[in-house]
Amino acid sequence: MIFYILFGCLFIALFIVTQSKSLLQKKISTTLIMILFWIVGGLSYKIHNDMYIYEQFYNSIRLSSIISWRPVDFEIGFVILNYIGKNILFLPFILFKALVYFFCVLMIFKGVDRVLIKNSNETAFLLILLYFFTAFYMSFFVTFRQAIAVSIFIYAIKYIGSVRFYFLIAVASLFHLSGILLLFIPLYIRVKRKSKWLDSSLIILIPLFMYSPVFSYIIALVMPYLGEFSGKIVSYGIGHVAVKVFGLMDALHFIIGLLVIFLVSKKALTKEESIIYKLFILYVILALVASTIPLMYRVLMYFQVFLPLGIVLAFRGIKSSSLKNITKLVVIISFFGLFNLYRINLAYKFDGKFIPYHSGLELVFYEIPYSTTAQYRHMIERWGVPNVEIY
Repeated sequence: MIFYILFGCLFIALFIVTQSKSLLQKKISTTLIMILFWIVGGLSYKIHNDMYIYEQFYNSIRLSSIISWRPVDFEIGFVILNYIGKNILFLPFILFKALVYFFCVLMIFKGVDRVLIKNSNETAFLLILLYFFTAFYMSFFVTFRQAIAVSIFIYAIKYIGSVRFYFLIAVASLFHLSGILLLFIPLYIRVKRKSKWLDSSLIILIPLFMYSPVFSYIIALVMPYLGEFSGKIVSYGIGHVAVKVFGLMDALHFIIGLLVIFLVSKKALTKEESIIYKLFILYVILALVASTIPLMYRVLMYFQVFLPLGIVLAFRGIKSSSLKNITKLVVIISFFGLFNLYRINLAYKFDGKFIPYHSGLELVFYEIPYSTTAQYRHMIERWGVPNVEIY
């Protein structure tokens, strides 16, 4: 927890520097925020049992893994990337992982920077919100393959509707097959909705329907026909912890969704801002659905960046710069910071240590007992025995 709070304070301090009139200070502080963001994720320590599997695959990959691709349950782009890192660059896995995440964070940084028209104040604010957005860590940094696809998609946002967008999405699909679903985003963007009432109505009605007896009855009818996918349809909310976590996240998405809709003037939006707004609405809808249908989380991960982007868009409606900066700090510290501390603490108690609690940097100061890590607990749950230490 000390590590998380310390880096959070550094983020906030650098954000304050970005509010200065010096262009050089803004660029340096924004870049440092990006580097800190990478340190937390790129040097992550024993996040999940998936990362153990990725490491075992990386250490054992040979040319035959590419030739006989079918036995490998990974996309060909990810297989080739692992082969290059292991057998051409001769990198240890921890360095390979750090370099891949550096690429991911750089793509995110470049993507949001272009979407926000190179406004360093807003870019810094967005990156800080991402740092305090627990779900970004719990899914983005855990899913190694999809993290690459997500970062490529964020980079491609600026090119939605052009040939370059489709090319980048095709590349993203080589690392995670779910990226193919993003090909339909331009169709969603083209749908015109002049009134904000439809957006707010969807956000209000979807939770009411998802938690209604009608939805439970429909799920009970279709479950026998879903086979192996039935387990992914069942809500995670069965457990005590999950009920708390998803209840909090539902409330967060519900409140932020309605606030952004209220504050944003659709008539004043530019073409780029209109795309951000529509994808923000899509994120909120998917998030509310995913709390009941966990299978949707694979799709939701691509759009998580649009929660803070929607908030950034809402802040553009505040004309007073001093009021805007004070409100931003209040949002960062209270609405995201304190809320996040509670969420992480809840997950930490039942799930073991994971980022942003523990990073490779912390190993310099003290040894983290392996039996307390999230990876250890996940290995026990999955196979009944923990794997040996691999770092």
